[in-house]
Amino acid sequence: MMEPEPEGKKRVGGKKKVELDTEWIQEVKVRKGDGKLILYPNENIFQVLFPDGTGQIHYPSGRLALLISCTDGEEFTYIILEDSLEASIRALVNNSGHATFNDENGFIWSSLSSSLGYYFPKGKNQKAWNWWNLQVHVHVPPFQPISLKINSYIQVHIRSQDKIIFSFLHRQKQFRLNLGTKFKAAAGLARPCHGSQGHLCVTLTHRKTRPPSLTWCLPICTRFSDNFPAP
Repeated sequence: MMEPEPEGKKRVGGKKKVELDTEWIQEVKVRKGDGKLILYPNENIFQVLFPDGTGQIHYPSGRLALLISCTDGEEFTYIILEDSLEASIRALVNNSGHATFNDENGFIWSSLSSSLGYYFPKGKNQKAWNWWNLQVHVHVPPFQPISLKINSYIQVHIRSQDKIIFSFLHRQKQFRLNLGTKFKAAAGLARPCHGSQGHLCVTLTHRKTRPPSLTWCLPICTRFSDNFPAP
């Protein structure tokens, strides 16, 4: 009978494990606020942050741009939405090292995990890398950052596993947040090496498949939006 996985640790390659770098996480300051609304000149909501680190960033249109939710006081999820009536999900990121970014057509643009990263730029060579084996590919983070322009307001810069920078800018209103996290090899284990370059190239062929539905996120957005009057 297999023993349950210790909390905060993840299996890599079926044998070795990595764990969240709790010392680094403690040094990272979560953006906290007092719940005070910050408004645009047209009096639509721009920003509201709460003491527990949750909050919202809105477009000038009044639509939700970024939703920050939290469970158990430390598990954060960041949802980036498009500035449209459909409010399509452009990114879903959590602080356990997983992230998925979608392009404007709903296809996977970039996907990250605690050990691997994938990037599918239009009309260019697709890229894959291993956070734990930087010899596999050098034209990717952290050697060569990736910039994802979500729309005219939002850009996400993937510089390294612990530096995934969300930037929102509209005239004098701006907001920056580090969505990254950091892992380390579990105590007593060597740095994991996840597969070969050949394995990564095979996995890249799945880019043309649309991501699974993320409609489970919508009730969360609705609960947050219900706290404020419609613009």
